[in-house]
Amino acid sequence: MPSQATVTSKTGPGITVTAQVFNPISRFDLQLGGKSVLFITTDKGTKEFDIQATTTLTCTIAAGVATLVVSQ
Repeated sequence: MPSQATVTSKTGPGITVTAQVFNPISRFDLQLGGKSVLFITTDKGTKEFDIQATTTLTCTIAAGVATLVVSQ
């Protein structure tokens, strides 16, 4: 079963993603210093999200499947 992410965040100037699901995720990277961004990599490429105003970021791993939830 593939890992997935549900993201509500900004993807660029004035562009907000609302509860968009990404899967299958092969990698996610957090950059906390400087820009405060999240990079999510799927089979379709890598997306960048501004997480500076994030209120909740949760990663749950169960039975080898990771679920990442980002909310602003």
